[in-house]
Amino acid sequence: MAKISLIITTKNETRTISTLLDSIAKQTRIPAEIILANAGPIHEISIPQQLVVRIMELPIEANRATGRNRAIEEARYDHILITDAGCRLKEDWVEKMEKGFQSADVVAGFYASDAQTVFEQCVAPYALVMPDRIDTKTFLPATRSMGITKTVFEQLGRFNEKYRYAEDYEFARRLRKQKIPVCVLPEAIVYWRPRRNLFAFAHMIFEHAFGDGYSKTFRPKVALIFCRYFLWICLLPFAIISQPFFFLYLLSIAFYLTYAVYKNYRYIDHWKALIYLPVLQVISDYAVMWGTLRGSLSAS
Repeated sequence: MAKISLIITTKNETRTISTLLDSIAKQTRIPAEIILANAGPIHEISIPQQLVVRIMELPIEANRATGRNRAIEEARYDHILITDAGCRLKEDWVEKMEKGFQSADVVAGFYASDAQTVFEQCVAPYALVMPDRIDTKTFLPATRSMGITKTVFEQLGRFNEKYRYAEDYEFARRLRKQKIPVCVLPEAIVYWRPRRNLFAFAHMIFEHAFGDGYSKTFRPKVALIFCRYFLWICLLPFAIISQPFFFLYLLSIAFYLTYAVYKNYRYIDHWKALIYLPVLQVISDYAVMWGTLRGSLSAS
């Protein structure tokens, strides 16, 4: 088996990094080295003695793309695994990802919810690809759970450091454009805890939408969101002056919010989801639209 370098980007992650390191120490296959590309203070972390950890200090303004690029440059081995602070690894994640390298130079592991409250369970479908929605033919790697060889990494031109958000999606699009084979492993799981409150959720959605807009990545479902709200705005004057049309107008909104519950309730199965899911849908829509517009204007 080839030796593995595992890289992790951190920024003010003292609270979560120990959990990740503990999960690495419990792996059925321990990476030969772990590189923490750190752009913020890490205080009093306990490193399990079986791990070889190197901490690379970066300027506080460094983004994730910069951290990953520098860490991969410094890695001693050609086979690179990537995950994020704030995650924990299933005990066989490294072993599964390593086997993926036998069939491809890029490995896409999966990431699952580590929700600890009903609210976090409701956030998960908006932030993750749910297990029953995985299409291994189109699934792209994300840096929560990814493997790549240095050769392909350099061939693709590394992560683009001008993108602070969604840089891994932009990188994955280049993978697809160049038709580089990807081994998709739904069973190679990294657990990620969803955002814990509405503000953090809205900020996360905004960041990803900003990254898409900045990189000129426009997804069909984002266009549908803009069209939906544009249509509602255009029809609002008619709803105000016509009572029958007003009820139809409200019915269309009610149907949309009901659908938000219908499509995701099966992942939660708790009465609180009837409240949280419609609220999260509306907040997600507005964060997507605002983030896309801001990102697109910033790139102009």
